[in-house]
Amino acid sequence: MLVGWWLTFCLVISTGFRSSLISHLTVQGRSRVPENLGDLVQEEGWTWGTATWTYDGAVLEYFSKHTHHVLRKIHKNMQVLAVHEAMNKVLAGGFSFIMIKNYIMVAIASRYTDTYGQSSVYVSKEEFSVMSCYGWGVRTGAPFFNQFISLRSRLEDAGLIETWTDTIMEDRVRSNREKAKSDSDTQQLLIQRGNTLRRPTRIKLYS
Repeated sequence: MLVGWWLTFCLVISTGFRSSLISHLTVQGRSRVPENLGDLVQEEGWTWGTATWTYDGAVLEYFSKHTHHVLRKIHKNMQVLAVHEAMNKVLAGGFSFIMIKNYIMVAIASRYTDTYGQSSVYVSKEEFSVMSCYGWGVRTGAPFFNQFISLRSRLEDAGLIETWTDTIMEDRVRSNREKAKSDSDTQQLLIQRGNTLRRPTRIKLYS
């Protein structure tokens, strides 16, 4: 017997925006940013894309076979890029990155957020789900089946799965930042050593 579980991949829209010190110190109206796919297609001159490894399988099927005119236009003009290329376009402006929520939140917190928690990347509050089915092969009449399903439901109802997910994401962000700092320190050390080796050395001969 095949037990199918529906897992939800939440996609969000990441958009770059510009800010200034005055805008942080005064109360002003914010420029409109896309919150959903409908906003993207209505923005004149706006472009969008997703990651190369994401636009496949269920995600590709969701957009390519959908009958809604908005999703058909999103699919028609979808740019497929590497993540770093897409994020560079986001920061440049006029481009939105459609990406799996948990993945992009970790990436933004790791690489595009300063020590004060401020980022130049805006993440839409609205999200949409793409469904894909995963199955666990279980023998017909397995004695643990009911207990297994019951335990899974209890973990979800208690909020433990959500808590564990948040903890894993926080740990990953911390690990990414530590690795980035270590790589930066190593690079700086190599530069310093290179400068030392390039310094002229005076040699005196004694007879």
